[in-house]
Amino acid sequence: MSFAINSYLRKLILGNKYEDSLSRKIHVSMTFLLVLIMIMGFVSNVTIGMNYMSNISILLGFVTSVYFYYHARNNENFQKTVPAFFVVSLALLCFAWYSNAGYDGNIQYLMIICFSATYLVIQQSYRKFVFWSYLIAIIMLSIGQFTNIFPVIGYDSINQRFFDILLGVIIYLYFMYFLMDIIITSYTNENNLLHNANAALQARNNEVSRSHDEIRLTNDRLTLAMQSAHQAWYELNIITGEVYVSKEYPLMLGYSPDTFTTNMQNWIDNIHPEDKDSLMQKFSLALSTGKTQIMEYRRKTQQGEWLWLQSNGKVVEYNAEGKPLRIIGVHTNIQARKVAELALMEREKKLIAANATKDKLFSIIGHDLRNPLGSLRDMTKILSHDYPSFDDSERKELLVTMHESTEQVYELLDNLLDWSRSQRGAIQFLPLEFAIYSVANNCCNLLQLSATKKQIEIINDIPPNQVVFADPSLIHTVLRNLVTNAIKFTYSGGKVRLFSSFSPNDNAVIIAVQDTGTGIPHDKLSHLFTIHSNASLPGTAGEQGTGLGLVLCREFIEKHGGKIWVESVVGKGSTFYFSLPNTQSYLHNN
Repeated sequence: MSFAINSYLRKLILGNKYEDSLSRKIHVSMTFLLVLIMIMGFVSNVTIGMNYMSNISILLGFVTSVYFYYHARNNENFQKTVPAFFVVSLALLCFAWYSNAGYDGNIQYLMIICFSATYLVIQQSYRKFVFWSYLIAIIMLSIGQFTNIFPVIGYDSINQRFFDILLGVIIYLYFMYFLMDIIITSYTNENNLLHNANAALQARNNEVSRSHDEIRLTNDRLTLAMQSAHQAWYELNIITGEVYVSKEYPLMLGYSPDTFTTNMQNWIDNIHPEDKDSLMQKFSLALSTGKTQIMEYRRKTQQGEWLWLQSNGKVVEYNAEGKPLRIIGVHTNIQARKVAELALMEREKKLIAANATKDKLFSIIGHDLRNPLGSLRDMTKILSHDYPSFDDSERKELLVTMHESTEQVYELLDNLLDWSRSQRGAIQFLPLEFAIYSVANNCCNLLQLSATKKQIEIINDIPPNQVVFADPSLIHTVLRNLVTNAIKFTYSGGKVRLFSSFSPNDNAVIIAVQDTGTGIPHDKLSHLFTIHSNASLPGTAGEQGTGLGLVLCREFIEKHGGKIWVESVVGKGSTFYFSLPNTQSYLHNN
């Protein structure tokens, strides 16, 4: 019942602005109170026969209160009338004090109510002024009444005072209850709205938090996936050259993510020189076509090593003129794959070399070894069947030919055995410090008969005190093959010279075998030391060879950590060089 009455009164007083702001509700209620009080005062004065001055003030108050109430109840811009209402209401209250018994009545209660309501609805900048105005007015009115500066029209009787105070206090108390109920209800509604808003905000925050958790989980999964795949993302600003990368990229290069910085120029500067041109071509292609390009290159790490990377990128943003602005892509560490590819290529090379070796071996056995053995067989057959028909000079000539065939077979078998042992790793490598002159001299003495036969002079100009650190047996094989070839390709009356020098740059001893023979055609030079070449040519006296001796020379010299090479001029001769470390150099490198 009480709730229904309050609800009806609210709608009656506040009208269609019932659900409006709290300040409007207070202002409308306050103006309605003044209207109600003016009506009550007028009825009271007429009933008890109050003086005409009181009625005049009530009529003036009624008119102004109705205006302000109507304006506050129906006008959207009610705030404009609040300052005027404050001035008029204060003036009316002061006049009511004078004409309605002052503090002997109940006007002071109405002034406090009006002050409270006005203070709540007026603009903040006027609030101090409202407070001091009401305070000064009440003090001045009280002092004026107490000192009789101006006469206050009092009550005509005790009954009149009782009726006025009782009725006024009841109305004021109910109005204060009504006003407080509006404030509390509005506060409760706003609090509920705020609670609902907070609940909605909390729900939204929970949703955002869940989204953040999902994003973080997705990011963690992406990070783990990129780490497992040895990948890192990047974003390049083409205009400024700024590059943004995920933390996996600096870790990939051996840097700390906290201190790593990079840009386009830094990226280019750290690309391997051999890869830079092709890489920039593909990068330009990505900019011009807008298509994803895949680039494989080597990038320098913090340790100064070269890391194989695969980068793909695509333009994802253009300006109004269609020029590319931004590229996004992924760097992938392909070092393991490249190492595997290089190992596979190396195995493929070895397989090719093994097949070539097999073919060469079959060629040697099927041709180079078969021919001298066939000749030897034919000559022994001739001798055994027709021996009486030959004179001594013819028999001697056949024996010399047979000897040359056996020497050729022996040399070939010797090289085949050495090469076979080398391929199987069965050759013991026993380096020591020795004077190479004696090994060279022994080799020259061994081949002197072949040289004398062709009237070729062998000169050993290697200093007797020239010391090297090497395996004497292997070096002897190298020198024997080189001097044999020199004799083989030198014309009768020519020279074969052995000499040495020292290379400060390589800190190595250089041994050379020089001849005045036919020389080697330029197209044969690059294949002299390979097993699969057909670089072997017949000698100046028709001597045959396999080319296997030079392959042995290369393998034996490389086993020492040295190099072998040749300089040749067709028609003037050739010089074969090989380098050997001295003692200090070998010990330092090994």
